[in-house]
Amino acid sequence: MKHYVAVIHSWFISSKGFEVFDIDAENEEAAWSVAKSRCYDADSTFNHAAVTVIEIGPDERSGSSLRLTWKERISGKLERRRT
Repeated sequence: MKHYVAVIHSWFISSKGFEVFDIDAENEEAAWSVAKSRCYDADSTFNHAAVTVIEIGPDERSGSSLRLTWKERISGKLERRRT
């Protein structure tokens, strides 16, 4: 199983922030399926939501301690960091 991080951005008139959660899936397609279902729950007539999925390598940190930069959230790619 591969490890992914999904980021959902919700907004109405202004940003309601980001929700970050971990996904363990067989492949990227399965991870996107889980992320889109969570994004669908956050999306409504007035509240809008967008999602991106980022694959986490075995040597990279994940979990709630992982803080994504704006660039990582938009591009969906993690930059290598020293821990």
